[in-house]
Amino acid sequence: MAQSETDSVLVNTVMRIFSELSTPDVINRAEEGEPQEQLWNVLCETAIPWAWVQEDYGGAGFSVVDCAPVLRLAGKYAVPAPLCETLISGWLLARTGCEVPVTSLTMAPVNHAGSVALTPDGRLNGVVYQVPYAAEVEQIIVIVPCDNEFAIVSVPKMDAQLSNGRNLAGEPLNDIRFNELDVNVIRKCKYPGLIEALLRVGAQVRSLQMAGALERILEMTVEYAQERKQFDRPIAGFQAVQHNVAVLAEEAAAAQCAAENGLMQWVRFGIDDSRTEFAIAAAKIRCGEAAARGTKIAHQVHGAMGFAREYPLHQFTRRLWSWCDDFGSTSDWASKLGYLVCREGSTELWPTITAI
Repeated sequence: MAQSETDSVLVNTVMRIFSELSTPDVINRAEEGEPQEQLWNVLCETAIPWAWVQEDYGGAGFSVVDCAPVLRLAGKYAVPAPLCETLISGWLLARTGCEVPVTSLTMAPVNHAGSVALTPDGRLNGVVYQVPYAAEVEQIIVIVPCDNEFAIVSVPKMDAQLSNGRNLAGEPLNDIRFNELDVNVIRKCKYPGLIEALLRVGAQVRSLQMAGALERILEMTVEYAQERKQFDRPIAGFQAVQHNVAVLAEEAAAAQCAAENGLMQWVRFGIDDSRTEFAIAAAKIRCGEAAARGTKIAHQVHGAMGFAREYPLHQFTRRLWSWCDDFGSTSDWASKLGYLVCREGSTELWPTITAI
């Protein structure tokens, strides 16, 4: 995708922030439970966390495409802050006609497990599982089925009953229980498939993050292979290593192409279109496959060094393994893709593939 002058300024700004404030040491401290307030405050000054929200709803008004490089860079720098979760939550609120609070946000549900319901007097009951960054944001936005519509509910983090979970990468990943909780219903709306649309947006965001992380581990692997010597010459000179690094490069390129294709179909057809769903499903699957193959090669080339806490490779490989399961696992999306193909019939498969 071609970059405009505005895009270039945005990318350069974000890259500078991430390179200065999302260093390996910062990421390690975040995994130990230390909130990175300086990083978050600087991001807030740029309004990037609310970039997908129109100005009328309190956001920056950037397009989906404008933010694609930001999401890749968030993956490439393993940013230890709820940037992507706030972006997605902002999209959800704006999409349903709600004002967007200028604070850190996450959203639920992010999978089809669990259920929540409102009592007639407006109290929230139920449970949602594996909500990213719930323990470190100010507000949790919950979609609650309500008769033939949805209620959009805002829950302050301090009022929620959270588990102490973290994902494999050490990022907060919390189950949330609601027991007769008096909540603020922001809005009720009729939007068939709202939760499915949220899952598609989340899967697309994670695909872009995974593409960025794969790009980073490719760079690290090439650099390490050129510096590490065996039998008095760099291991990059051995044909077996060259072959593995080439495969890693293929996987990183495939992930980026798949993620960008999902994004472009979203822009072209809208998030609710079946062609967009097809492309995002394919992107999440392909990025998951690339993560599995790519991380294996990266650790093979690095040897024991790749597992050392002082060396940052694990910060990206563990995130790739974790992100594979967010907003639907690789197998979940494979089942969805199979369903879409079967629903349209064999005669529509090739036209669908060539159209996107």
